Amino acid sequence: MSSRTTAAAVKAIMDTAVTEDQIGAVLDDAYNLVTAYLGNQSIGDALLASIEKWVAAHMVAVGLDAQYSQETAKGVGGTRAGQYGKNFQMTSYGQMACALDTTGTLAAAGGRSVQLFSVPSYDWKNG
Repeated sequence: MSSRTTAAAVKAIMDTAVTEDQIGAVLDDAYNLVTAYLGNQSIGDALLASIEKWVAAHMVAVGLDAQYSQETAKGVGGTRAGQYGKNFQMTSYGQMACALDTTGTLAAAGGRSVQLFSVPSYDWKNG
């Protein structure tokens, strides 16, 4: 698979502990998504590369490195930034990808919303 961007370019726009190797794991996904949505649009390669970089960062932020609007003591947990089901609008990276997309396709991208819930703690011994 090819990519219009690099893990180093994605890492450069993120304040993250996620490694370039980990970021590299999402580059094909970002390429495939951008190509599916925008591949037939009249957008130049340079702009597609920029959009792909921000989409990859969005994918990292959603899947590998959650963005928090508030953190609890010592950075353990907190309130996640954005809202699930808001697609690209749920991270600042996705918002930038939408801003760069002159066709408005990413901003209009829908799909089913997803709701995720987490259990803050559970005592396995006492159920």
